[in-house]
Amino acid sequence: MSWERRNPYLAICLLIGGDVVYKDMLRVAFGLQKPSNTLFLFETKKPDVALSRNILAAQAIRDKCEWIFYLDMDVIPPLNVVPRLLQYNLPVVSGLYWRRYDTLDPCIYRLKDGIPVTYTAEELAPYGAGLIEVEASGAGCLLIHSSVFEKLKPAVEEFDLLDPITKAKLLCWKFWEYIVHSNVNLSEDIVMASRIKGLGYKIHCDLSIRCGHLTNVMVKEGGFKQTPLTTGVEG
Repeated sequence: MSWERRNPYLAICLLIGGDVVYKDMLRVAFGLQKPSNTLFLFETKKPDVALSRNILAAQAIRDKCEWIFYLDMDVIPPLNVVPRLLQYNLPVVSGLYWRRYDTLDPCIYRLKDGIPVTYTAEELAPYGAGLIEVEASGAGCLLIHSSVFEKLKPAVEEFDLLDPITKAKLLCWKFWEYIVHSNVNLSEDIVMASRIKGLGYKIHCDLSIRCGHLTNVMVKEGGFKQTPLTTGVEG
């Protein structure tokens, strides 16, 4: 009898906050509707979110996954998020979630004076629950086709990582990277979006896919102050 190995169709890349695994978040992740040939990959946000996203991409590329779905473990999507994003067959498409600090704006961006800024809820209201093109999206609930990474490879630096257990090398690329530009700190998702759009791709967000973003709020006299979860989730 011969065995035929099928490459995974989808890699679900889970980014965990620190060294703590949250069982409720994992229950959501494993409960997602997904193709049968789906691969789960895990990395922690510490010490570097960009590095972790790059490692996840490298592992998915190594295993010849067609689609790469980034899901931060503090982002809680609807259980049908994967088929809903896959149905568009778009190179880059995101669900919608909100920042959990400052103004609590949606984690999607438009350009203002050449700088990506978050939309406000008021600016998004006229779009309803449809699919829109955006300048950039947070990577907490983001689907990217493998062809995007293949086209990015020649434009970014590559590096090797050594597995401390197997001693095997993993070839990685700096797709995601923090950059300071004109005295402005650009996060890894903004930099990645700029690189993707530089290749001619468009980035979309399905406004009907509403995700939760876990946080902890401390209520005090005269208002409220947000504080990080005691369990160590970042975002």
